[in-house]
Order: sequence, then C-alpha cells, then structure tokens
Amino acid sequence: MQKIQELEKAFTEKFDKQASSIERLPPGKDVVGRLLARMRTPSLFSPRRFYRASDLVALCPKTKLVEFVEFLKKDADGVIVVSLEERSPSAEQKKIFTKEVKYIEYPFPTQQGFAFISWAHEVTSQMKMVWNGTLQKLAQATEGDSWAFMNEMKKVAAGGVCDEGSYSAPETSNVYDLSERFIRGDLSYRGHLSNESGDQDPTPLLLSQSRGAIRVRDGSVEGMHPYAVKKMCTLRISSDIRLEERLKLAILAQKKQRSGLLSGKEIQTIL
Repeated sequence: MQKIQELEKAFTEKFDKQASSIERLPPGKDVVGRLLARMRTPSLFSPRRFYRASDLVALCPKTKLVEFVEFLKKDADGVIVVSLEERSPSAEQKKIFTKEVKYIEYPFPTQQGFAFISWAHEVTSQMKMVWNGTLQKLAQATEGDSWAFMNEMKKVAAGGVCDEGSYSAPETSNVYDLSERFIRGDLSYRGHLSNESGDQDPTPLLLSQSRGAIRVRDGSVEGMHPYAVKKMCTLRISSDIRLEERLKLAILAQKKQRSGLLSGKEIQTIL
C-alpha cells in the first residue's frame, strides 16, 4: 500500500496536480471489465490516467486479461494501472503481459517478528513521530498487518488516542466459515449451525456477511476492511444464488428474534 501511495504521489506531481485523472476501482471478478470501460474514455485533464485496483490479475479470467493487455498495447504511454495483489501472479499470468506493455512487480512478502518491528520503526520516523511504548505495543499487536499498523499509527499522528489492546486481527473462526456457507447457499451450514452458535443468535453475523457480499458484488466497498473485501471476492457463489434472498432470510430471522416470537434454537430452525 505504501508503494502505491508513492506511485500515486509521483503521478500527481508530474502529470496531474489536481489528481482528477486518478481512479480507484473496487475489487471483484469484473474489475477488468470496469477498468476497460473507464480506459475507453479519454481524460480531459491529463495526458495520462492512473488506475488503482486490488487483485486485478488474480481474479481476472484469462480471456479478459488478454483483452486488457491488448488494449494497453494501443495506449501504452497514456495509462498506468497499479494493482495490489494478495499473491504474486503465476508465471503463466505474467506471460500474458508482452514486451509491448511495461510490467513492473514490487514484491512485498509478509514481515514478522523483528523485521516487522524494524519496518514500523522506520515508518514512524518518516512521519516524524517519536517511537514510544504505545507504538511498540501496537506494532506487536498488528504484526504482519502493515495496513492495520499504518491506520492506527495515523490516528496517533493526528492526535488521537490509540488503545493498542483494542486491535484484533480479522476473525477466521468456524462461525465465519458457517456464514460463508450460508451466503453460498450451501445447505450443509444447517448441520453446523447448532454446533457453532449454540444458543446464541447467529443472525447478526449472517446479516452483516450477506450485506457485505452484496456490497462487494455491486462494487460499493467504501469503508469495508480490505481483508473482508478480499475474503468476499474469493467466495465461489453460484450464479443461481440470489444474495438478496439470503439477506431477506437473515433479516426475517432477526425480526422474529427482536419481536420475541422466536429465540435460540427456534431461530436456527427457520434458518
């Protein structure tokens, strides 16, 4: 993320001081389709355009990727595309980018332990901040998650109070696996429902996850945690599944619970 910000800053300083030709595209399987639509419209403010995306290569079908490269070849000097990839593209994917398209890869392996602490120390120095016990504990709490550390550090830099103990990594428990099955319409979630949630009401999580899946599908991901967005993008949801129907079911269960008509195991039954 830091490298992307550096590239964006360099672009604005050299080509577009108003940053009017910079676009950020939400992640998703059709990100290349949306990108191609944008690229076909020339900018009135800058000789070049700058696009930011996430997992553009990883999530894009091969045919679309080939179409994307062919379009870049026609306007190689006028378009800059930067994508933050969760994993390094495969050798086969890299081959699609020909010599006619300038392809640069900046590897950023996950840092742990002393390497992450050293990186955090360097970043805070660049922000002209004094390294202290709070930042040390924050770096330890967010180890390996540079996005989280940068956000929390900026809060401190802006004069906010940061409780390093309040940070927790994104959940990866079986309860979230259950909610993913629910979203995909995998009926096996019913067999796991009572085991994972016990007597607790599972509808808040199912409701939240269903809404998140719809937002990611529609490209309305502003404010969502990048981890959650990437997780949703990797879900294999059949074209037969209507996410709105999954959301309606979760809303119905929550209404029954809040009205007092159902509780505990009874809510699980209608789900």
